[in-house]
Amino acid sequence: QLDWRSWDDETIVYHRASGDCHLLNAVSAEALRSLQQSPGSADDVTKRVGEALGLPIDEQLQQQMEHLLIQFDELGLIEPIHAHD
Repeated sequence: QLDWRSWDDETIVYHRASGDCHLLNAVSAEALRSLQQSPGSADDVTKRVGEALGLPIDEQLQQQMEHLLIQFDELGLIEPIHAHD
């Protein structure tokens, strides 16, 4: 449902279902790509983005990923999966 266009450090994602375009920086684009390829928790995405972009996998990146996941959910770009006990 997403069409991607990238230039330098910016990416535009067109969400066909909503008709909206979203401008993403390198970190948010990598996080969204990571989730498209394989669902995961905020911890999973933090690790994958850190490794892909050569960023320290620390509390700051973890908080950024948690914030991004909330934003992506609010924009309808991802759907959270809740574990059942």
